[in-house]
Amino acid sequence: MTLSRYFIFCLLFCLFPILSKAQYIAIDDTFTAEQLVRNVLINSPCATVSNFSVSGDDYTPGKQSFGKFDSNGSIFPFANGVVLATSTARLVEGPNTSVVSNGLDNWGGDSDLAAALPGVSPINATVLEFDFLPFTTQMSFTYIFASEEYHEDAPCRYSDAFAFLLKKANTTDSYQNLAFVPNTTDVVSTINVHDYYSNSDGTKVCAAANAQYYAGNNPSNYATNMNGQTVPLTIKATVVPGTLYHIKLVIADDQNYQYDSAIFLEGGSFTIGTDIGPDRLISSSNPVCQGSHYELDATEPAAVSYQWYLNSLPIPAPAGNLPKIDVFNYGAGDYHVDVAIGALGCIATGDAKIELAALPALAPATLVQCDLDHDGSAVFNLTTADAIVKNGDNTLANVIYYVDLPNAQAGTNPITNPQAYTSVPKIIFATAANRYGCSGISQVQLSLSNNTLVDTSLEVCDDDAAALQDGIYEFLLHNADAAILSGLPSGLNIQYFKSDSDALLHPENALSDTAAYRNEIPFSQVVFAKVTNGSDCFGIAKVTLIVDTFNPPNFEEETRYICLGETITLDVQSGFDNYSWSHDATNNTHLAQVAAAQDYLVTAFEKKCSKTKKFSVVVPEVPVITSIDITDLSGSENSVLIHYTGNAIYEFSLDGKIFQDSPNFTNVPAGSYTAIVRSRCDEDHRDIFVLDYPRFFTPNNDGYNDLWNINSLKQENQSAIVFIYDQYGKLLKQLSTLGKGWDGKFNGKDLPAADYWFILTLENGRIVKGHFSLKR
Repeated sequence: MTLSRYFIFCLLFCLFPILSKAQYIAIDDTFTAEQLVRNVLINSPCATVSNFSVSGDDYTPGKQSFGKFDSNGSIFPFANGVVLATSTARLVEGPNTSVVSNGLDNWGGDSDLAAALPGVSPINATVLEFDFLPFTTQMSFTYIFASEEYHEDAPCRYSDAFAFLLKKANTTDSYQNLAFVPNTTDVVSTINVHDYYSNSDGTKVCAAANAQYYAGNNPSNYATNMNGQTVPLTIKATVVPGTLYHIKLVIADDQNYQYDSAIFLEGGSFTIGTDIGPDRLISSSNPVCQGSHYELDATEPAAVSYQWYLNSLPIPAPAGNLPKIDVFNYGAGDYHVDVAIGALGCIATGDAKIELAALPALAPATLVQCDLDHDGSAVFNLTTADAIVKNGDNTLANVIYYVDLPNAQAGTNPITNPQAYTSVPKIIFATAANRYGCSGISQVQLSLSNNTLVDTSLEVCDDDAAALQDGIYEFLLHNADAAILSGLPSGLNIQYFKSDSDALLHPENALSDTAAYRNEIPFSQVVFAKVTNGSDCFGIAKVTLIVDTFNPPNFEEETRYICLGETITLDVQSGFDNYSWSHDATNNTHLAQVAAAQDYLVTAFEKKCSKTKKFSVVVPEVPVITSIDITDLSGSENSVLIHYTGNAIYEFSLDGKIFQDSPNFTNVPAGSYTAIVRSRCDEDHRDIFVLDYPRFFTPNNDGYNDLWNINSLKQENQSAIVFIYDQYGKLLKQLSTLGKGWDGKFNGKDLPAADYWFILTLENGRIVKGHFSLKR
């Protein structure tokens, strides 16, 4: 290796620790409390400081938990400042390669911190305190909170925390904590500012909290030896000039000394100035509205002069030398003010960035409302003008209406009932604000329409089944359009509403089912047709919806019979509006003469309803008796059942005089009959005989029932034989059909009154058994 190369190698080798060390902050823990406050934090003639103290780690020989830090060429956001830690301060220097978990159980907490932050159990507290006397109304400083607790789910369990405590000096007043997460009431702690965390196995999860103020986890080569930190945060407070305050800056671990934390106070950021108000920016959604008055106020009690600047250029006197300045006169830009306080050389400064938001470009509108009672006024739904007023900008807030321009400009006394505002024709005013709260103004002309429209009606028939006819049916509402629009100008539109109030004020309630609208009030209901010319009300007409029902009697299908060469009359109930017959277009009566066997349809009309009946006219088949079932010798239970063929409606008779609809005859007395089946045109018949026997006889020679015999056998079954027995089965008498009968004697002697039995054998072999009574 040459001498020059060797020299370069040695130079790089010697400088490497210095170059690598320059990536990390450097901490000097030899500064006193007064040096930290006077030389690092505050260097301003606008305040005096005194009564300094600092406390912290008194248990590590030769080391402190506080000191002055320098960025040392690292990427740390602050060039220098004061560091307060819950560990030995030097351990906070980078890189971030070890866990700072340094402390002792006997290194106590702070009671004021515990009182200011309920829920925190402070331990290992480091405290910097001093008094200060401000000459202006505002103080502020910038800081970063960092901690080793930013790992796994620890931020949800441990609340290492920092507090900026302020109170009037030498009083028993309670401290006021000023260290809050911006725009919240959350104190600055690991619990209140962190990203999402979870254990490596995912079993414990810590959801994010105010993550926008968390700068993130630090890499291993970071400038500090802390796992994570917040973004730079600023504390501001309003103070009373000339009042002595006591400030206490304190940081502490929560619950135990493990996993330490630190607070970095930016050097020189503890400033005493004047508050002229916040920045008004579009990005923060609080710009000043174009054309509005907005004052920046730098008033300080001890001020001797003011100088205002806009975009670094002085605003000329006299306005530029006043305590207040109105942005209305100068527009947007960066405003700065220098306020000279007393004779001590104190210059209090204030800054504010002002951006202007354009006002919404609202459009004028005209509302034309129908004056239904022609009294010169009408009820307006002002909100129907909202879309026009907004001029297509749907991002605007609700439109607000006012009776006059001064109220609209001031935003006072709005119309409280815009959806039902009664008014004569006049001009009112509308405002609508954009997302920045900037409002435009437009005029709304209220006008009246006095057109009178012709009322009309729609009538339909409830064609549901008779049991379902409830007076509710469907209407095609636009069938009324022609009658309403007749004679009116072209280009008008119609919408239908349930009420006149909806028609006047609630266009959103227009009926949508106009092609199949079902009335809600049975049989008769009024709806309202609103005729509009664009969005203007031209007139309102009533449309009466009428539902007719029609269910005439005896309109079921019916079969009628006709004989060959015959003419019959078909008829339905009379008295309806009109009739039509399928076979004769000229017949509009309720009856028709027909001579042919076929189907006939008759339709009856009543109002908007109609009902059709079908007649089936047929030639009946000739009836044929196929058999007859006779149940006889049964007294009152004798019956005759005629079996027949044929497709017509037939009548039945056993005597040719009395006919019935049923082929079944009951309680038929003994005797001969002619069974008849007939239609209107033809008949068939057959002779029959019904047998029976007497149930008792009285052989007392009075001429009545003196003999017992089955006389009907003389006409039918003349060869039949009857055997009579007593109750013990003894044969007493054998009768022939031609004999006189039995006189109640056996071997010439009268038998006693009793029941006697018989067996009848008919010619066809049928055997009938029964009994009768002999009465004395």
